[in-house]
Amino acid sequence: VDTTIKLWQMLTGDLLATLTGHIRNIEGITFSPDSKLLASHSDGEKIELWQVPDGKHIATLTGHTSSVDRISFSPDGQILAYSGVNQTIRLCQMPDGRPLATLTDHTDSVYRISFSPDGQLLASYGNDQTIKLWQMPTGHPLATLTGHTGHIEGITFSPDSQLLASYGNDQTIKLWQM
Repeated sequence: VDTTIKLWQMLTGDLLATLTGHIRNIEGITFSPDSKLLASHSDGEKIELWQVPDGKHIATLTGHTSSVDRISFSPDGQILAYSGVNQTIRLCQMPDGRPLATLTDHTDSVYRISFSPDGQLLASYGNDQTIKLWQMPTGHPLATLTGHTGHIEGITFSPDSQLLASYGNDQTIKLWQM
C-alpha cells in the first residue's frame, strides 16, 4: 500500500515533494483556496496539514472518534471543516489547525459538507435524511431542512449563496432559499 502523496509541477511534470506520514490508505486530499495548504486524511481518525509547494508538515488534526469521510476548506481558506461517521463535524482554524467548534446536531453519519461561496454558511447532510445549515465561523446551528423521503445524495449552493439545491434517491431535486 502506497501511503505517500506526491506534489507535481503540472507544466513540467517535475516532482516537487513526496509527503509521508500516513500509515493507512489515503482517503482524500484537498487544497486550500489559495493553494498554499493541502489537507489529507487516511483510513483512520487523523488529518494531516501540509505546506505547498515544499510539502512541509504543519500539523496533525486528531480528535474525531471515528473515520473521517470529508474535508473542506472555507472559501477564504481560514476554516477547515471535516466530518465522519460519528455524526459530528469539526471546524479548525487555519493554518495551525486550532479547534474552533464541534457541530453535533446530526443523528447519524455525516456524508457531505459544503461551504456557501460567500463563506457565511456550511451545509451538511447525512444518513439522518436531513440537511443542516450552520453559521460560519461560529458553527451555530441555523436550520434543519427536511423533505426528502429517501437518502440525500448531494447538495450545492448557487454562486450567489442565495439558494441551496439538494437531490436524493427519492428522485427529487429541492431548492431552498437561504
